[in-house]
Amino acid sequence: MQSFCKSVCCKDCIFSKEYAFSPEYGVGSYKECFLDGLYISLVNVSLTQELNVVHRDVPYALALSFLIDGVKIIKSVDSIEDVMYEAQESYLVYLNQMKETFCCIKNKHYKEIRILMDADFLKRHHLNNEDVFCDKKASTVLNDFILPICCKSQDALTELMSLKLSGKSKELFLVGKVLELLALYLDKSKKENREQVYNDELSKKLEKVKNIISSDLTAQFTTTQLSRIVGLNNQVLKKQFEKTFRQSIHQFFLQIRMEKTVDLLLHSTKPINEISDIVGYKNSTHFIAAFKKKMKKTPKKFREINSGFNT
Repeated sequence: MQSFCKSVCCKDCIFSKEYAFSPEYGVGSYKECFLDGLYISLVNVSLTQELNVVHRDVPYALALSFLIDGVKIIKSVDSIEDVMYEAQESYLVYLNQMKETFCCIKNKHYKEIRILMDADFLKRHHLNNEDVFCDKKASTVLNDFILPICCKSQDALTELMSLKLSGKSKELFLVGKVLELLALYLDKSKKENREQVYNDELSKKLEKVKNIISSDLTAQFTTTQLSRIVGLNNQVLKKQFEKTFRQSIHQFFLQIRMEKTVDLLLHSTKPINEISDIVGYKNSTHFIAAFKKKMKKTPKKFREINSGFNT
């Protein structure tokens, strides 16, 4: 980054070094702070041209990033597709797994806080266990680790940037804030994962309900029976089914009945009474009335017009 900047006096207490961007790239600064096992940087610039930064090896293990403003396109040698990293997002990755280069979009204000942690820092705080973080092998898919910045993280970042301490007090405060930000990210990541697992399981159960209904139209299950079969609360099943498929379970059942009826009328020579039984009507008069209400014609007339079959 320094190749785009020139060194200037740093007036901010948290940062030990500051660089001003060359006018050809934009107006702003790049600040950095080195602490025992930690590196904290703040890029704050209005770019007049696209900024491309190439990956370089650094003596740190973990990177925690918070993009306050702007857009960054991340290119990784481990990923086929580029990743769009946008304002109010954050990510946590192992640096040895993400050999990234990135491009910051021109004509946009760009502000990013980036925290790097070395292996000794992680070990001192008992964070060197791989189970604490995302699977290293999976971290090549950066999209999976981009999360919105939560309100508590926003507050912690504001406190971090407004620090006016020095000496040992400054060191303790910075370490505390970094650990707080790390904890907030991990907590949100776990919640997102739990929600994804729940959504995946819910989708499977809703699809199972559709399959149960479609496989035997004569059964005419109640929502209570269906909820017990798939292991969902009755009210949750009704609400989530309608939310997902934009129709109630009863409406879906009627739709499947009509679709099956039309298929049998057009592609079979089965009598109307038999079709009525197959699609779950015990009374053929009710079947004919329901079909006419939906299709504006009796089953017999519909078949005559559309297939030429006669019954």
